[in-house]
This record gives sequence, structure tokens and C-alpha cells, in this order.
Amino acid sequence: MDFFGLGPGEIFMVVIIALLVFGPDKVPEIARTIGKVVRSLKKAASGFTETINKELDDVKKTTSEVSTSVTQELNEAKKAVGELNTSVSEGVAAITKSTSEVTTAVTDGVNAVKTASSDVGKSAADGIDAAKKAASDIAKAATEGTSAAGKVPEAPVLKPQETVTPPTTVPITAPEE
Repeated sequence: MDFFGLGPGEIFMVVIIALLVFGPDKVPEIARTIGKVVRSLKKAASGFTETINKELDDVKKTTSEVSTSVTQELNEAKKAVGELNTSVSEGVAAITKSTSEVTTAVTDGVNAVKTASSDVGKSAADGIDAAKKAASDIAKAATEGTSAAGKVPEAPVLKPQETVTPPTTVPITAPEE
């Protein structure tokens, strides 16, 4: 057993020296005083330890509250980011769909114009061919003179070709929400 770093033999020597220096009457009084001082030092150390532990508990409690608050804020931020990501994805999908619909409508319009243009071109070519044939027949009749009946052959009558009117506008509709 150590007491202030002194073993039992050393303590015994201190007691003997104290008896010789102070005498047997004063030693019990000195021991009582030393006991009171040691007791008050132990109480002060215990109070100090208790105060430190209380402060540490307060710090732990505050840290726990802050950690909980920060965790809640992070979870809310993650949720908001997830909702924003979903909204952006839906917006991109809607824009892609709208773009696809517009592209289809424009392509259909272009194809209709091409078809109409081709029909007009074919009709014009047929009309030109008929006019050339008629002119050729007239020129031939003019160079040959009259026919056996004594008349100049009649020029063939051209029938008007059917015309196709291309659409002037292509309807484009906004995507439904």
C-alpha cells in the first residue's frame, strides 16, 4: 500500500520521527489536522471531477443535438435534390417527346410537299408532251397540205390536267401536359 508514494516502512519512520520531534501529546492533534486537510482535498478533487464530468455531459448533449440537426438537414437536402432530379428528368422526357412529334409533323409536311411537287411536275410534263405532239401534228399537216377530204386535220384538244394544291401550313401542336 502506497500513501503519497511512501511504502509502509517509510510511513512508520515518519511517525517515529514525528513522535520524537513533536512529542506524544501533539502527534494525535497533528494527525487530526492532516486528516481534515486530506479530506478537504479529496472533497475539492471530487467536486472538480464532478464539475468536469457535468461539463463534458453538456458538451456531449450539445454535440448530439447538432449532429441530429445536421443529419435532418442533409436528409431534407437529399430529398429536395431527388425531387429536382425527377422533375428535370420528366422535363427532358417531355421535351424529347415534343421534339419527336414536331420532327414527325415537319417530315410529314415535307413529304406532302414533295409528293405535290412531283404530281405538279408530272402534270406539267404530260401537258408539254401533249402540246409538242399537237404542234408536231399541226406542222405535219401544214407541210402535207390538206387531207384526202380536203380539210386540214384538227389539232387535238388538250384536256386540262388535274392539279394538286400543296398544303400551305403544317399544323404543329404543343405537347399535352
